[in-house]
Amino acid sequence: MEDAGELSLSVNSPETLQGSLAIDLYVQNDFDNNYTKQESFLVGPKTTDPVLLDGYLVNNNFYLEVHGASTKKKAGTQSIDYSLDLGFQSFEAKPVAEDYLLSASEKIRVNGWVGYGNPEDVFLLQVGDEDSGSYKFSLSGDAREAYLRIYSITGKQLKSVRLNQKGTASLADVTLYSGDYLVEVTSQDKAGNVNNTDYTLTVKKTNAFDVISSDSVAEVDEVARKKKLVYTLDVQEAGRYDFSDLTSAGLKVLFYEAKTNGKLARIAVRSDMVNLSDVELTYMKVYNPKAGWGEATIGLDEENHKITYSTLAMGR
Repeated sequence: MEDAGELSLSVNSPETLQGSLAIDLYVQNDFDNNYTKQESFLVGPKTTDPVLLDGYLVNNNFYLEVHGASTKKKAGTQSIDYSLDLGFQSFEAKPVAEDYLLSASEKIRVNGWVGYGNPEDVFLLQVGDEDSGSYKFSLSGDAREAYLRIYSITGKQLKSVRLNQKGTASLADVTLYSGDYLVEVTSQDKAGNVNNTDYTLTVKKTNAFDVISSDSVAEVDEVARKKKLVYTLDVQEAGRYDFSDLTSAGLKVLFYEAKTNGKLARIAVRSDMVNLSDVELTYMKVYNPKAGWGEATIGLDEENHKITYSTLAMGR
């Protein structure tokens, strides 16, 4: 299984079981490819709810181990017939209707309903290069009856929040880079007929990431006022770039590559030099620990393989 998604698991007619079953779910680790036990279930004739998992998030390969729960009997002396229903739906395969496509370049305000028969609405949010930035997601509806979750397209949950007593919820300062994301509004009670709710979802960009390209420089009058700014670097000529102008000015600089799986990978730097690719989109985070007032210019000089910084007017 390469895709991340949601796993469901149920046992058929548990009342007919001739003993107790132990069911263990193992999920593969990202860091060493070994498997770790994530969930354990004990199922027997007195089990009242046959649904063991519903919408369980799985990010990697997994397997189930089913065995008799009795430790008092010797191996081979206990036989139990059983039947399980296993379902899996990848995030990328989730049905997203044309009306559920959202573009970050437009003002987003969506009205919908979730509940019995329609437990969740899934929206595909598309963020272009020019739309990269910080976002605020707001959800309103009946109190405590819905969840708002944001996923990368690979299924990694980025943020999650539940409606409060007043029927409102918000996720602020959600960083979205260029790419596709899944926004999910889910009823608190997927199976019952109690927690049904109308809702309103709004998405608003609160801070844009300025773009620096090879044929232009960014006039930035906020670099000295704010403690953090993020830029995209559209590099046409790959190579080793010098960013000592920024560090000499007291700025801390970090570089990241946006991989095809939607994750960011930190780029190693050495002696104020960084290797920049002309294939992957690169993000540069600039931190100013002594934020003051003034204007400055940050640019990308590809001819001399240098990221430039010049102060126009500094001071507090």
